[in-house]
Amino acid sequence: MEEYSTDAINKFSIYPYQIPYWLVDWIPEEGRYLIGNLEPGHMDLRFFTLGNLWSIVSSLGTQKQNEGILNLIEAKCDDLVAHMPLKIRFLALKYEEWPIITGSDLKNTQGS
Repeated sequence: MEEYSTDAINKFSIYPYQIPYWLVDWIPEEGRYLIGNLEPGHMDLRFFTLGNLWSIVSSLGTQKQNEGILNLIEAKCDDLVAHMPLKIRFLALKYEEWPIITGSDLKNTQGS
């Protein structure tokens, strides 16, 4: 049952059956990360480097949460980085630089 109020027990309407099995298997026991919330009950399970690292820098998370994020990055470095450097942010590119460097991928627009 969806709940929408300041005193709701499950404020984000997230239930265990919504978490896919592959995610549970992928995250190491000591690893954690902050997920995106597209709308109540609809999680964005992709790992966002900038948001998770910014939560550490800005002291948004607890010490345990921050360590969990760093543990996940260390344990799953091959999955997150692969053969490319870890993308945090594209620099402001103009004119011919943008299609050459980003491959004209619209999700890699200036400042993405």
